[in-house]
Amino acid sequence: MGSLRSSIGPSGTSWALISWRCMQLFWRGGALSASMRKGIQALLFKGGDRAELKNWCPLTLLTADYKVLAKVATLRLKQVMSGLVSEDLACIDQEKAFDRVQHGFLFGVLGRMGFGPRFLGWLRTLYKGVYSCVRVNVFLSRAVEQVGEVRQGCPLSPLFYVLFMELCIGTLVSIV
Repeated sequence: MGSLRSSIGPSGTSWALISWRCMQLFWRGGALSASMRKGIQALLFKGGDRAELKNWCPLTLLTADYKVLAKVATLRLKQVMSGLVSEDLACIDQEKAFDRVQHGFLFGVLGRMGFGPRFLGWLRTLYKGVYSCVRVNVFLSRAVEQVGEVRQGCPLSPLFYVLFMELCIGTLVSIV
């Protein structure tokens, strides 16, 4: 991220100021600004045949203030992850699974795992009413609300995904 005193862009705004503003929003339980809810999806080429869709990976470009909030939540969530996740997670084919994590279900699971209402409120704020536009060359598509996927590019996404898969594995193990 750089030094807390360094500027993050042409506006001259410092990381310290953004962090302070973001934490005020978090503590008050407020809503995200329109710019924080918006993501721009860019397709990254992974290699192989460019005509094959599987060789492209979507990445959601997010604003710096959104990423600061998400990073704070990520650091808090990481503190308890080792007690929530089993080693069986590596055995499942996980390709394209980011597209299948429903927000409501995920937050319900987190609540049953013992996460408190304040922390869950923060997480819901980061995912409530978010939308993305797809960038193709210099053009942007119309905005599409994201309701059934975690945001690739958000620091929380890998942790949300791991917790979701942990629940799936636990369900499979209990059946067998």
